[in-house]
Amino acid sequence: MKVRNIVVSSLIVLLIAVAANAEMREFKLPDGRSLNAEITGYNGNLDQVELKREDGKCVSVKPDIFVEADQAYIKAWAMLEGVRSASSFKISCDRRVAESWTKERFGTIHYTGGAKEENQVVGKTSFEKILYQVTLENRNSYAVGGLFLEYCIYYEQELKTSEAATQGVLHGSIKVDKVPAQGKAEFDTNPAVIFKDESNSEFTNSRVLKGKVLGVLLRLYMDEKGGKTLLRELALPSGLAKSCVWTEQSSPIKEK
Repeated sequence: MKVRNIVVSSLIVLLIAVAANAEMREFKLPDGRSLNAEITGYNGNLDQVELKREDGKCVSVKPDIFVEADQAYIKAWAMLEGVRSASSFKISCDRRVAESWTKERFGTIHYTGGAKEENQVVGKTSFEKILYQVTLENRNSYAVGGLFLEYCIYYEQELKTSEAATQGVLHGSIKVDKVPAQGKAEFDTNPAVIFKDESNSEFTNSRVLKGKVLGVLLRLYMDEKGGKTLLRELALPSGLAKSCVWTEQSSPIKEK
């Protein structure tokens, strides 16, 4: 196993411990002395951790005064807090049309009196693939990794077999290996497909069938073995979470 993989695995284990318990901790110095304190903040620019001691006094120190295990713990705490902070770690989402195309339907047109024309356009279906581009902007002074995104794209489609529109859900996940310090990482979701179906109104009174994408719910997790820790949530539009329920699997639209 490579050293890099060992370091990453160790950091993930520490992240799990920090997420589960970020209370009072005994921080040890190399000379054997120790300090019982709780982390209250971290300044990445100065590389100083803010600690609240048992007596209530707050101090700011360099993490490297402690043993390596405590330095790693501080790093894990800072990473989690940095991702949880909307001002330090920004999540944005833009809707995009990834692809669009149209299929025409041909048929025979019959006129009053018996006349007819063959191979005429009697209708068309216009398709769109809609995806979301997710941007993670890390404003922290350190890189962030070991994360993954899950998303649910909600859409609806009118069908010939029902009067009301049918709703579908596209669920997916994206692994986030690394977002660089003071940098960005962009990811595309899988696309949801909707269509607009219309017939030539001169020859039929069929209704136009329309589809639309309602929005997307995003969840950012810490990636860990045997489970996951929810760090952030995002809804676009913001009120979508009130009308749509989060699901762990896709529910595609099918003609009945």
